[in-house]
Amino acid sequence: MLGTITACLEKVDFLKLSESIRGRANRRIAGHLFLALTVVYEIIEIFEMLLGELKASLVDYRAEAETYRFTLEPNRITALLQVQADNLGRLDYIFGELNEEIRFLSPEFAETCRELNFGNKFSVLTDAHILLTHARLPLNETFPAIPARAKQEIHRMLWFSPNPSPDDRRIMKEFLLGSADGEEKFVDVHITDGEPFFKELERHFYKDNPLELLNRLKLVADKYRTSLENNFTLSELLSDMGSIKSRYHQQHP
Repeated sequence: MLGTITACLEKVDFLKLSESIRGRANRRIAGHLFLALTVVYEIIEIFEMLLGELKASLVDYRAEAETYRFTLEPNRITALLQVQADNLGRLDYIFGELNEEIRFLSPEFAETCRELNFGNKFSVLTDAHILLTHARLPLNETFPAIPARAKQEIHRMLWFSPNPSPDDRRIMKEFLLGSADGEEKFVDVHITDGEPFFKELERHFYKDNPLELLNRLKLVADKYRTSLENNFTLSELLSDMGSIKSRYHQQHP
């Protein structure tokens, strides 16, 4: 999922976008850009906590073997995943609003929003958002857009629900694959599964390398921040923040 978020942000040329609207005295646009940046840093912060706890639990599990004491707290991880789902929803909303504001000022940004479907019912972040709200951490690093599902070889996710329903895996498989078949394309391991869970977690850290992907996301965020600092004053970035947040909460109570 980190790779997906980073790829989305890399497609948005923040430097060119900032330069194209600089001097137009549009504080609402500046406020949306700044709010998007704050959400990106919140996404990074949640990933740092998640990956830190998951890596520590994996190290403990491999070190202690049969005497391992379970250290991951399902309720805490589920809460972090819900916060991250909210963050993705906010980021999707902000970019959708930005597209409405500046599609005529920046055709390139408008084209990117159309490609990624920001602000619509099924954007490239939709599947990730849904999985997170169901206490799952998606591990696939390709765009999780619905039309691409059939092309993905395997859907991989870690499941942290404190009270898993017996039917939940079947429902999730039907949601992602379109049917209850295709077991070979569906890896959904629960935190209580023991070795299968940690085997998949280990594969994720050593094959997908999420820590490297997190560093890449930080670099994108820092470039984004620099482009804002070089093109807007602090007052321009903050002046319309209250009304922007108010509109979001009105639409997402």
